[in-house]
Parts: sequence; structure tokens; C-alpha cells
Amino acid sequence: MARPVPLEALCGCLLFLSGTAFAEPAVLFVGEEEAPKFAEFGGQIRSALLRAGNPEILSWPLDQAMGRRGPLPESLRLIVALGTHPARWARDNRGGLPMVFGMVLNPQPDLVESLERPAPGIMGACLNLPAEPIVAVLRKLLPRVRLIGLLHTSRETLGPVREIEVVSARVGLECRAVAVDSPNDIEPALRPLLPAVDLVWALADSKVFTPAGARVVLERAMAARVPVLGYSKPMATAGALVAIYPDFAESANQAAELAAEALQKGAATVRPIARPTRPIVAVNRRVLDLLGLSLSEEASSLVQEWIQ
Repeated sequence: MARPVPLEALCGCLLFLSGTAFAEPAVLFVGEEEAPKFAEFGGQIRSALLRAGNPEILSWPLDQAMGRRGPLPESLRLIVALGTHPARWARDNRGGLPMVFGMVLNPQPDLVESLERPAPGIMGACLNLPAEPIVAVLRKLLPRVRLIGLLHTSRETLGPVREIEVVSARVGLECRAVAVDSPNDIEPALRPLLPAVDLVWALADSKVFTPAGARVVLERAMAARVPVLGYSKPMATAGALVAIYPDFAESANQAAELAAEALQKGAATVRPIARPTRPIVAVNRRVLDLLGLSLSEEASSLVQEWIQ
């Protein structure tokens, strides 16, 4: 005859089970969030997750994640990665968990093979504005532009360059793309390019537009009286005539919605990588005057940031 189980042991067993099988699900944030933009982005995702399921929030800097050995915590249900390198770590170490990334400019081809159909469980919101809204704004701001010059590396921004070429061709604009291997190749590439083009479109390419590379482009373009289209407000401040860049709040909202869905539905979720739809337009008024250009009333109405 089996011996009766003491009440204390039974209660202890139940408490153990409740602490494991019924533990609160956890979400791991990986990445550096000290910068204001990163902190704001991550805060918006956290708020959406708390509304979706009130999970426990864990936070690891990238160096802590990279130095960790062993399995991930059993309570994890989702990884949120902010930044390109954290996103790569999450993709390679998620162990079948869903992941959502944000604050990533060009996820293709290094992070995902396809923006339209990434691998199941890999979701995210990139900061790569589609070419179509940029070209639409550009045509209104600078209607005389016909030939656009592009500098890029063959891998990192080849996809965006091809997209720009296709969209530009639809509206009668021509592109001349030049691949460079390093910032040292920028000046030789610009010598034949600047006399021929009406505009240099600066793509956010880490191998071309380093601080030194960007300075060469801006200085040589200004000397040739060729306007530069930049990819951020700081670039317009540094001397680009105009910068068209994504709305970070919109991208954070996209990532937040994906994270809430992934927490509820799990790793089988397949969603296209979200892209921004609302361009922010900044114009450097001083460069506008130096180039002897003016904007129509309609074009001026598109500008959200005037840089003096």
C-alpha cells in the first residue's frame, strides 16, 4: 500500500510547478539604448508589449549577450534587438524564438534574404525609406534635376540603388551609379561624375559615407555647385542641400505592433519587414542660397526642418 504524501510536500510540489510552468513570459531586449533615439524607440515597444501581455522585461547590452554562454532563459518568449549588430546576434542565437528588430537601416542581404518574406519568426521594422516617396519629394523640390549620381558599395546598398533606378526611370529621371570599395575611392569616382550629374544622392552606406567620406562628397559637390541629397538631418546640417529621412516614431510604432503580435502568436509568424512611409524633409537654407536656388511655395510646404 502506497504511503500517503505529507501535505507540506504536496504544497511544495505545487509551488514548484507554479513557479516553472506558470512563470510570467519574458521578453529580452538586446542592444545599446543610451542614445535618445534608441531609448525612445525601445520605450515605445515596451509599452506595446505591456499592453499585449505584461511580460517580464529583460535587458542585455550587446557585449553581455555576446559574452554569454549556455541556453537562453526558459521563460523567454521573444527577443527584441535594437541596432544591426544586436539583430544579427538575435538571429543567430534565438534558438527558435521569434525576434523583432528595429533601428536597422538596410537589413538586406546581411540580416534577411528577402524583405517581403523573411524566415518565419524573424520580424522587424527597418529605417530604409522606399525610393518612391523620396523621388516624389525630390521632383517637387528640384524639378530641373534629370540625371542623378549615386555612390555605393556593391553589397550593402546595391538593393536600394536598384530600387532608385527603377523608380526614377518611371518618372523620366536617369541614374548613374558608381560602385566604390572604400572612402579612398570617392574622390576619383567624383571627378567624372560631378560634371555630368544634376544631383548626388547620398545613400546611408557605412563603407562610403564615413565622416571623412561624407566630407569629401559635400566639399567636392559644393565646389562643383551640384546639390547633394542626404539621408539624415545631420547631413543636411553638414552641407547637403536637402535630406529626406524616415520618421523614427513611425518606425518604432511598426516595430511595437510586430512585437506585440509575435508575443501572442509565437515563432511561426511571417510578416514582411516593415518600411517607413512618411518621409521627413530638411533643407539647408544657406546651401540653397549658395547654389542660387529657390523653392516654389508648393515645394516649401513639404519642408519640415529648415536649417539656417
